[in-house]
Amino acid sequence: MKRKIILWIFGILVVVLGIGKGIHSLDTQRTLVPLESGPIVASLPIVSHMPLQVELGDNLIFTLDTGTDISCITASDLDILKARGCKVTERNLPVIGRTSDGKLHTYLKRYVIDLPLRFVTTHPDSTGTRMIRQHIAEEDNVLKDAEFVLMEGDSASSALGIDILQRFAMEYVYDNQLIRLHQSVPDGYQDFSSFRASVWPSHILWPGKRFYLDIDIDNITDAYFIDTGLRTAPIKLPDSRAPQVRRRNGGDSSASAQATAAVRTDNVWVEIGNRAGSQKAFYVDNGEEPYSINPINVFTQDLLIDFPRSCIALRPYASQQHRHGSVSSSASSSASPDIKPRKGFRMKK
Repeated sequence: MKRKIILWIFGILVVVLGIGKGIHSLDTQRTLVPLESGPIVASLPIVSHMPLQVELGDNLIFTLDTGTDISCITASDLDILKARGCKVTERNLPVIGRTSDGKLHTYLKRYVIDLPLRFVTTHPDSTGTRMIRQHIAEEDNVLKDAEFVLMEGDSASSALGIDILQRFAMEYVYDNQLIRLHQSVPDGYQDFSSFRASVWPSHILWPGKRFYLDIDIDNITDAYFIDTGLRTAPIKLPDSRAPQVRRRNGGDSSASAQATAAVRTDNVWVEIGNRAGSQKAFYVDNGEEPYSINPINVFTQDLLIDFPRSCIALRPYASQQHRHGSVSSSASSSASPDIKPRKGFRMKK
């Protein structure tokens, strides 16, 4: 009897894995490629940091959210793409994961889209005080067979999720306020920390991974989820860590009367890879990852989140100023060539 039960369970597992593998083999997102194969896939202007949003084309604003498992699109943006002649087809194939609203969803239909990607560059104006954006149409690209689910509701927004972003090295060009997607590592960057990808059973249905970075805060090391969907918070910790901060600061930390509001402090000591310094942390329990970091909110210089190589890199200030012809707002004219993110981050001794 016991043997029969074991064989029965084993048979069910084989069937489930077989179905999952069959679905996974049909997923075009695994082999997502741009139409043009140059080193820079796209150079997209940032239009908002709350949340992080970029302009893919006229009237096409997408959120860039590594916390979104499944790339999603609104009906209005889908109509815009269809009106512009972009290839849009439907596939009846199940998918499970978080979308741009932060909630877990199950969908039975996907939209396969040849997604246009704009190429924007910048140059200083005549006074040298601000950057002028310029659209280089001949450098525009198309992301072929990108898969999306339909987001509905009044607050719905289109988003490029980690299922697409994990195929590229994502560069944040700080002075120029651009997001660039690369197929290879751009020049001038220095790696300073590595991260790792999770392995979840749900990846059988969708290959979007979740990436974690080991960070030491006040001598306690935890795995922090890389989430560019964090808005104002550079770093988020669970509320259970907040009392430690209040005791150390003598009750200084500001706490809202609402139980769900974050506790803020500017006095945490953060070590990331071979860099260390002071940084603001938010403490809140919101039903999502307990430990999260948005590197784009942490650093005020050029940043590379290289998903294929699982590492984070920074471009030294001196190289950044030479490359862009302008000075970062956090760097003086005598800035050191060393990598020095905001709030005193520096090389660990």
